[in-house]
Amino acid sequence: MTEPTGGGEPAAPLPLSGTRAVEVGPGIAGAFAGKWLAALGAEVVKVEPPEGDPARRAGPFPGDAPDAEASGRFLALNAGKESAVLDLATRGGVADLERLIRGADLLLDTLPGAGIEALGPLAARLAALHPALVRVSISPFGRTGPFADLPATPLTLGALSGTLWHVGEPGRPPLAQGGSQPEYLGGLHALGAALAGLLSAAATGRGRSFDLSLQACGAAVMGHYTARASQLGGEGRRLPPRALWRLYRAADGWAGVCGLRRNYEPLAQALGIPEIARSSPFLDRENQQEQERRLAARVAEWFATRSCKEVRELALRRRVPLATVLSIQEVAESEQLASRAFFATDLHPRAGRLLLPARLWRSPAHGWAAGRAPSLGAHTEQALAAAGSRAAASAAPAGPAPGPAAPERGPLAGLRVLDLGQIWAGPYAAMLLADQGAEVIKVESPTNWDPNRCAARPPAGWEAQWWDTCAFFQEYNHNKRALGLDLRHPEGRALLGELVARSDAVIENFRAGVLDRLGVGYAWLRERRPDVILVSMAAFGLTGPERDLPGYGPMIEQTSGLAGVTGYGDGKPQLASYAYGDPVAAVAGAAAVLVALLQRRSTGAGQHIDLAQREVATALLGEAFVDWSLFGRQPAVRGNGHAWMAPHNVYPCAGDDEWVAIAVGSPAEWEGLCAALGRPAWAKRPEYAEARTRWERRQELDARIAEWTRARPKTEVFERCRERGVPAGPVWKMGELLVDPQLASRGFYETVSHPAAGSWRCHGWVWREPGAGPCLRRRAPDFGEGNREILGGELGLSPAELARLEAAGVVAGRPVGVPELDAPAAVRSSG
Repeated sequence: MTEPTGGGEPAAPLPLSGTRAVEVGPGIAGAFAGKWLAALGAEVVKVEPPEGDPARRAGPFPGDAPDAEASGRFLALNAGKESAVLDLATRGGVADLERLIRGADLLLDTLPGAGIEALGPLAARLAALHPALVRVSISPFGRTGPFADLPATPLTLGALSGTLWHVGEPGRPPLAQGGSQPEYLGGLHALGAALAGLLSAAATGRGRSFDLSLQACGAAVMGHYTARASQLGGEGRRLPPRALWRLYRAADGWAGVCGLRRNYEPLAQALGIPEIARSSPFLDRENQQEQERRLAARVAEWFATRSCKEVRELALRRRVPLATVLSIQEVAESEQLASRAFFATDLHPRAGRLLLPARLWRSPAHGWAAGRAPSLGAHTEQALAAAGSRAAASAAPAGPAPGPAAPERGPLAGLRVLDLGQIWAGPYAAMLLADQGAEVIKVESPTNWDPNRCAARPPAGWEAQWWDTCAFFQEYNHNKRALGLDLRHPEGRALLGELVARSDAVIENFRAGVLDRLGVGYAWLRERRPDVILVSMAAFGLTGPERDLPGYGPMIEQTSGLAGVTGYGDGKPQLASYAYGDPVAAVAGAAAVLVALLQRRSTGAGQHIDLAQREVATALLGEAFVDWSLFGRQPAVRGNGHAWMAPHNVYPCAGDDEWVAIAVGSPAEWEGLCAALGRPAWAKRPEYAEARTRWERRQELDARIAEWTRARPKTEVFERCRERGVPAGPVWKMGELLVDPQLASRGFYETVSHPAAGSWRCHGWVWREPGAGPCLRRRAPDFGEGNREILGGELGLSPAELARLEAAGVVAGRPVGVPELDAPAAVRSSG
């Protein structure tokens, strides 16, 4: 049995108790979403083919031989589920699947091709017989568009989503993050979409259908880069990391610093490097590389003489953004995670003691179920019987069945969320809710506004009101309204309180304790609305010895274990330049709001959710912790290589810094690649005939393929592979991503305009409902743009009262302390 060392008190209610889900199809994304649905209390039936889910054959295995009951990947992804074996190649198997789904509230569909649409009339029958069913379809590129049938791997998805371009070092190949991140990120999004659909179905009795594209999930992470490329033109190029946003070699490992302007003076004092305080908050990196190099050299000298322990102790003592790169073992043994009971252990009868992430956030209002991955087919008859009984009990009365909910009215219409967040994690979580129809009001202080407003220099001609048009801010704040309100002032807090009384949830991602110090903590919020939901997203959580540390995305990668499993295999860890810890925490934050809203429907109570960004990122590495549990080892860092697939790499193409990803995993794909290469004589050699021998000779094989790709444009290589069914993808740069044929066919990028600037393109739907129309109902708001509408129109303040509050600085329509544009007015897009 599982020993629940994490996940809350055993008696705590499970928020999805009584919900039933069916998970059908292979892959990590659907399984990862199903895992957390089960942990939240849902009954999740995993439909497996007779030979078992492919994850049962993925390993790692505790012994020398494969064991379908003890595969590390399967154990990590399927805790707490039921297993039903159905042969979907037979009529009986399809009929049984229909029976399961008719007794369920939710369907997670990762079947290849058209998904369950390919199983004859099943989908049409379900729409007629089960109108309240929530469907979440998850596929590499979505079910429509020119790439809908394109085979994919995490490597090629990274190339085609743009994420690959932003990991690795200039002059070296773009790099895949460790741990199949495109699929895990998609799994988090699938969880969020499923919860949005369940909430809508509970309120309306009508189901929702989402068509999730793993490519789009990754491309959405790149949104601030693609929007900036759209504003500035060009494709962008890779540059070395900034001096104050990078890793350095410490005396006994690797550590890093990542800070914004607000952190420069404390960092300068803590490190004894005065130059840090004089650094520009937004360097023109193309023209000031020498300044960056000099500062980086000074910081490197400092790190080189400090141990990782000294770096950690200084960070905690001075509360500055320094962090060390932790191994999987160090994460597993973390005092911070232990204090928050993040891991659960399972004494598995075949695998032994396993350590697994137990939850995505903490809440005193609910627990997390601890469970074990099921044996193959252990629940087939039981699941079918339960589904039949449930379907009969909930059968709709005779007569026309209601149709599905209208997609133009989002599933979260009627909800109001106050977004107190800054930079990325909090605003991105609120944006996901706004995209689905929630009314989101972004509340900013006139003197402590969102730094993303000035995160990048404006294009030439956009200097007027430039704090409202920055791509970084625009991308993650669309579909919101804005209020400029000083919460340090009693009248500002009083106005916020009136809004809280009219709102369902509040999201914030400040450091632990900030809301309480402002006088607007959870207890204060509850006084204004007893059932309010507060989601706090501090980097390391609200409790534990590291609670007071500031934290940014790179620090989350370092302390979660992700940076340590990403690299070229030369011993140096690598970070993503897009601060990956922020968006993954944001998706979980949106899901946390939805879980709390679902639970409030049954209990009438609100709750305070404590979501540590570091813990969400750690949860994406469950397989690595199984590996460590079984063998006590750090997962191998293979660069763009694979444990058994070859070729599997990123190859140079014609042009400057042009690359293509190719991944071959089957005999048919190898044959297709040989055809794409023009069937060269070397490809016919016997040592390349088998997957094992190709893998053993992968370096010479890579050299031969690179010789061929180097002479050709990456788009030509991609098209040759695509025509022959070979997983491949050009490594898109940011400007190229804007014209990707698949994303374009699905209307992923939409045009927005600003009266003080012009037009550009932002990303739209991630949780996409077929037929939903445009995602962007409004561009991101100007600072305080909604002051008069919200405070005057809704709260009833007179024009004279508003003028008095503006004169007192309580309400503002412009941020105070915007940096002067005293350097060149325009920069080119950079990586």
